[in-house]
Amino acid sequence: MRIRKNIRFLKIKALKKVQTLCSYLFQYTFYLLLRLIGVYCTAIHCEDRQSYGRVDCTLEMEDYVYIFEFKMDGTAQEALEQIEKTGYAKPYLADKRKVICIGVNFSSVTRTVEDWEEVSIV
Repeated sequence: MRIRKNIRFLKIKALKKVQTLCSYLFQYTFYLLLRLIGVYCTAIHCEDRQSYGRVDCTLEMEDYVYIFEFKMDGTAQEALEQIEKTGYAKPYLADKRKVICIGVNFSSVTRTVEDWEEVSIV
């Protein structure tokens, strides 16, 4: 009986690692695409640590700041709620640039962006 519980725990733990790896690969691919168009960017920050958590990606431009939160098999709305709940936009509120928060959901089945939503913060 104990072996069966351990095997089930290991399967769940392994599945979480695979989901984390897939999420990381989507995020890294997105980062590489941004670096390719980096001529237009002032700065790109991935896994930017704040006191509230880690922002998946922040893209700073001359007139705009884009804050991205990625979800795997979730919803874009969940990603936007995380940005709001954790206050990822707080460091940019005193900035003169327009702040745009973008929630992106990747599908592990289709391996594409399933949906995305954006919210402007004034």
